[in-house]
Amino acid sequence: MVVLGTCIVMGMDMSKPTIQPHEGKALVVGGIFLAGMWAWGTDGLSLVVVAVIYAGVCGITGRMMLQSALVLRLSVWNCAVLLAVYSAVWGAIAGGIVTLAAVILSELSWSLTFYPWPYRSYFGIVVGVFYGAGMGLVMGAIYGALFAPRIAQSLRLIMELKQHARWVSSVAFSPDGGQLATASYDESVRLWELNSSHTLHTFSTHPHAAAAAQFSPDGHHLAVALGHEIQVWSLPTGQPLCTLAGHTGQVWSLAFLGSRNELLSVAEDGTMRRWDLSNGNCLEVLRENPIETNTNALHSVVAAPDGQRWATAGRLGTISIWHAGEPKPRHTLAGHLGKVVDLAISPDGKWLASAGDDQTVRLWRWEDGFAVRIFHGHTAAVSAVSFSAEGPFLASASADGMLIIWELPHGHRLLSRMAHPTSINSLRFSPSGTLLATGSADATVRVWASALKWIATHHN
Repeated sequence: MVVLGTCIVMGMDMSKPTIQPHEGKALVVGGIFLAGMWAWGTDGLSLVVVAVIYAGVCGITGRMMLQSALVLRLSVWNCAVLLAVYSAVWGAIAGGIVTLAAVILSELSWSLTFYPWPYRSYFGIVVGVFYGAGMGLVMGAIYGALFAPRIAQSLRLIMELKQHARWVSSVAFSPDGGQLATASYDESVRLWELNSSHTLHTFSTHPHAAAAAQFSPDGHHLAVALGHEIQVWSLPTGQPLCTLAGHTGQVWSLAFLGSRNELLSVAEDGTMRRWDLSNGNCLEVLRENPIETNTNALHSVVAAPDGQRWATAGRLGTISIWHAGEPKPRHTLAGHLGKVVDLAISPDGKWLASAGDDQTVRLWRWEDGFAVRIFHGHTAAVSAVSFSAEGPFLASASADGMLIIWELPHGHRLLSRMAHPTSINSLRFSPSGTLLATGSADATVRVWASALKWIATHHN
């Protein structure tokens, strides 16, 4: 019982209030293995060595293997081999330390009834090292058989769409998660069926590059930013619904206002416009500072799920939080040292994330604009952010093609990988949070299957 208790205390994640599912499975297997060794007549010291090794495999080398696998994009077989190597090294260290402790205690005239004859000298330490290395291999094999397949598929590329001829500026999932819209500087917008990866519609935007695409909350409309205008199409017919004109600069970002038949747009001219899609009329033109003109080109807008609040950001590096019916921002958030390129709001409407040219991602509390955390890790300008609906996860992408997944609110870096060879311009989770789409300057769109809940459970 002492040995098994030691294994539980060392192997479980003490930062969690309860034993996690992966810990429970690992500890049950470890307990059965130890019980079998005891029934076979294994001496007490060897049981202690095995318990310490297996606890380390669960609590140390397993996590080392997970971190290495996520960075190096290892296959299932390579994950298992890596874990065996880590476990053998850990086993050698643990076996040597435990045996050395037993030898020292014996020299101090302690009576150790579980201390077998092979270890009754300092040469026994060598025996302990080799015994530990061998048992580490066995323990690593057990743990690897349980978890290596899931680790290798933690963020798996399942689809690559290469039909665009120039860089992809925007990606957006339909509300049901079954379709993906991609906008490109090749003067087209494509609508994809994800189950088959077939193109359902190709919308020509000639002579304008498509800078942004956004589905309406009911999935019946698709809005696309084209130069100074916005084109809205009806789905699934693909027929034009209306053209929204009024901006005097490039339109960069769009956001639908909840269930209301209204659309927000922000542009290089420094204005945000609110449109009525039933008739194409502009209901409101807002500036962050009505006195000054064209001082802050706006690059991003996001709306809360209730459609009563939204946020804008742009070239000056500040973020404005607006409330419906108010002509001025209620909060202005400052902190970024360069322009803010993208914004994202969490599915529950509590958090706001911003992507900056200063290579940082910042997390804000939506209610009062409080700066919660700064995420460091990118080595190039951060170009896109997106929250997952699967849990407290935030994805960010940068101009060097790096993709990072963060666990919120503490900002633990869950995984990072080079998702594209060049800049990632857009990044979105599917409504379920199980898929992640990235659009890049390399003219490709990649769709990834994620297992973020499982990774987070094992990583911390």
